[in-house]
Amino acid sequence: MIGLKAVGIVGCFFCFGVTFTTLHQKKVQVPNIIPESELVALLKNKDKSGFDYLYTNYSIALFGIVNRIISDEDEAKDVLQDVFVKIWNNIDSYTATKGRFFTWMLNLARNMAIDKLRSANYKYHNKNLTLNERAVNVFDQNQA
Repeated sequence: MIGLKAVGIVGCFFCFGVTFTTLHQKKVQVPNIIPESELVALLKNKDKSGFDYLYTNYSIALFGIVNRIISDEDEAKDVLQDVFVKIWNNIDSYTATKGRFFTWMLNLARNMAIDKLRSANYKYHNKNLTLNERAVNVFDQNQA
């Protein structure tokens, strides 16, 4: 998924979570960009490289959405994992004519995070926190 490209720029740039330092006419590794339609086709064919690309390029954005709704980072990571499993299992329900793939994933992540907040288990867990744990959580949320 990573190709070599000659560059003629001096400096640094940040792309997909990796910082690349480029020197004039030096060969550096840059990630290949897979068009949305090809990515969906890879996922529908249950291609592992498609899933790897999906996770590498979309996990940060989807985690940001989930973590805004669920402030507990560990819980948000669990929901994110469930989101990727659901994407993998339900990719056939995605229809390009109804909207972009990223929008479909974003709505899936958002809805799953909201469902987690509304779940009885999540409410029970938060209800049973000690007073100290609640104070720490409130303090952490105010610092963010």
